[in-house]
Amino acid sequence: MHKVFKVGALVAVGAVLCGFSGLGLESSLGVYRGEPVQEAMAKLGRPIGTAYVEHQRVYFWHANLIGVSCKVWGAAQRGIIVRWGYQACT
Repeated sequence: MHKVFKVGALVAVGAVLCGFSGLGLESSLGVYRGEPVQEAMAKLGRPIGTAYVEHQRVYFWHANLIGVSCKVWGAAQRGIIVRWGYQACT
């Protein structure tokens, strides 16, 4: 019976993670599009990495989303966050 609950919980978490919209991700992180990168850093801490993609600087952070540890990213142009997403969750 205990295994059934574990499997059910994993399926529920997977379903929630597959359904992340940008808005849901932003609200769960407490950071939003249009905010300066410095504001995002103040809320999420120092980025664990950076990259450049399509003339945008991409910042990576570890974040806790609904009790799940995820690697999230924010793409910025001219110091303003223009997109959010997540790369991996465990």
